[in-house]
Amino acid sequence: FNIFKNTNCVVFSDQENHASIIDGIKLSGLEKVIYKHLDIADLEKRLEKYPNQNIPKIIISDSVFSTNGDVVDIGQLVSLKHKYNATLILDVSHSFGIENYSNYQGVDILTSSLSKACGAYGGVILSSNDVKDMLINHGRPLIYSSSLPIYNLYFIKRNIEKLINADDRRTKLNSLSKYFNQKLKALNVNYNSSNSPIKFIEFDDIEAAENIHQTLLKHHVFTSYLRYPTVTKPMLRISLSYFHTEQDIDRLFEILHQED
Repeated sequence: FNIFKNTNCVVFSDQENHASIIDGIKLSGLEKVIYKHLDIADLEKRLEKYPNQNIPKIIISDSVFSTNGDVVDIGQLVSLKHKYNATLILDVSHSFGIENYSNYQGVDILTSSLSKACGAYGGVILSSNDVKDMLINHGRPLIYSSSLPIYNLYFIKRNIEKLINADDRRTKLNSLSKYFNQKLKALNVNYNSSNSPIKFIEFDDIEAAENIHQTLLKHHVFTSYLRYPTVTKPMLRISLSYFHTEQDIDRLFEILHQED
């Protein structure tokens, strides 16, 4: 966002976007408009308030949201982008390597961390040559950052080559995600039924979430324990990977049922 700093650009950001997106908008000093999470109608209502075609508009969203695994409808965002002459930026940090890139047609700028599926340091921006030139010449954080070490670049290159040819792994991960969702239905808890590999189980109070988190740790099951102000209600986040099995998922739910 730093390259848009001295413009009258307005940024439309999903309510649940990652903290790094929120901080980037804040540091740029640009006018921001927050729309309800995944609420396309609310986004359009807010876009309608800026009919002036001379005011640049940016719509930005995560593709997969890091806390709850929600998946954005990219097609609807692309439609609004065209309708209101906006630039669409999609952060794919939590879907990099697991989604089909044909899903991103119509997106102007893709950004991603390389620390998730790629397992490395750094990040990547996919854009037009014009945007690339703007970043190189006017992106202050980029200009005054050191280059990545050569061994890290080699590691990234090798892992991207593996990801390109990892359809079998993506198929297995998708199957595990569906299996996990089937298991969730048997628990009397609030959960997300999306097919992303990021899952969550929500609790009404901190003590219940803390107790189950500690119990799972004792059984060598690691989950991320999230609480306010990161989230409105305490939750456990479970991140599935290709290396998990259905037996691992069964074991997790055996423990959860014992604590229910």
